[in-house]
Amino acid sequence: MATTMPWLSGWPATRPRRRTARARAFPALPALFLARGERVLLTLHGVVATDRAIFCDGPDWTRLGWEQVTRVERHERGLLLTAWAPDLPPRTVVAAEPATPLLALARERIAWTTLLTTRVPIGGHPARVAARRQPGAGTLVWIVALAPEVTPTPAVDEELAAALARLARELS
Repeated sequence: MATTMPWLSGWPATRPRRRTARARAFPALPALFLARGERVLLTLHGVVATDRAIFCDGPDWTRLGWEQVTRVERHERGLLLTAWAPDLPPRTVVAAEPATPLLALARERIAWTTLLTTRVPIGGHPARVAARRQPGAGTLVWIVALAPEVTPTPAVDEELAAALARLARELS
């Protein structure tokens, strides 16, 4: 039985605890994956989308920065993310339901990072060049895909540097 305080008659000295709302359960991400200030926007089964990247669960958590992904489209097993970075797999399938908000979120984040996508002649063949805004860092990331026929040489490097400098002047 709860006792009352002498100055507040009828007020219980020990109030029953209210049940607290349960927090949503996010997949366990090691703290080192999320950068300071990075916000989680969406979680699905094995997928965490933040304002800077998408994390896919597997044998190990895989991080794809939005500036590294060029396209997202529907796939029979979920969503197909196409990466355009040398250190990432070219295609990643993310398990998701057909009517998932992840598709719209991914397209919006990719569009936000894209500043320029063009073709530039390098070594007599067209090279694909993209300028991307890196979320959270405020830096510009240049992604270049040379034609398979072009062999990287010092002359090609100079031609590419001149083309990137010209494109950077046009952007600013």
